[in-house]
Amino acid sequence: MRHLIICVDDTDDESKSTSTGEIAEIIASSAQELGATILLGISRHQLLLDPSIQYTSHNSSMAFEALIDNDKYEQLYKLAVRAIDENKVAAADPGLCIVDLPSDTDDALANINKLIAFGQKAKREVCSKDEAYALADSIPWVDLSEHGGDGSGVIGAIAGVGLRLSGNDGRFRGKWNLSKRMDSGHTIDEAKQILSKQVNGPVRIVGLDGSPLPGDIELSLDNHQVKPVLMGGAITLLCTIEGGLAVPCSKNQIDDMGGDEALSNVCDHFEWDNDEEEMLDKVRACRNCLHRRRTKTGFVCMLG
Repeated sequence: MRHLIICVDDTDDESKSTSTGEIAEIIASSAQELGATILLGISRHQLLLDPSIQYTSHNSSMAFEALIDNDKYEQLYKLAVRAIDENKVAAADPGLCIVDLPSDTDDALANINKLIAFGQKAKREVCSKDEAYALADSIPWVDLSEHGGDGSGVIGAIAGVGLRLSGNDGRFRGKWNLSKRMDSGHTIDEAKQILSKQVNGPVRIVGLDGSPLPGDIELSLDNHQVKPVLMGGAITLLCTIEGGLAVPCSKNQIDDMGGDEALSNVCDHFEWDNDEEEMLDKVRACRNCLHRRRTKTGFVCMLG
């Protein structure tokens, strides 16, 4: 079996007729149709917000891991390219990165660390296509390609791979309704075992500071909008302790951009973002409008 990490970036525009996350889902579904096992899920990785970078609203890339038969790689690559070509918008600059991890990861550790370092750099600094391609060319098991426009999406694609490899960056696509995943009354230790089987990988349930919680505490299922994050190489549920129960946090609870009352006054051009993953909450506010673009300090209106 091959252990792949696949990442796409910069496939949409302000219309978001199809988001990058949705394209990643199409590729992941294609991998499953080829018999692949998806590990943990699709993770979103936030990159630098800077005026000199061309991005739609968030400058984020989407990555996932898959175990697939050795002879299915070329077929999956072609399906990934087709998914991008058929769903990207005309103004997009898509990039695709596929990492075929060597079976001996100890031998590949130096190159893995190079990928992680580039991902972390792309969160702090403006990076170039030349840097992205130089890194990819230096590692024989990295396949980096552009699929339209100026191809600048290759920067985010290889950066997203590095951040996924780090095991400590990003949030998983989708929200969890735990009551649909298990019965009530389970302890944290029991819940981790149940959830790990569902996601084909490790699950952690921790406090807000990332520290482990006692395994005999019961997990609350009351929050139906739980947002898992990638931490410690595992799907991680951040929890508060309330009434003796571990209560997993929602996206809004772990996002410090929500709650500004000054942003709740919306204009006549307001439209809900058509990808729920890009919204902070369900409030009719500029922060959730289709026409806003994220910046370092908040966001700006694309309509002026």
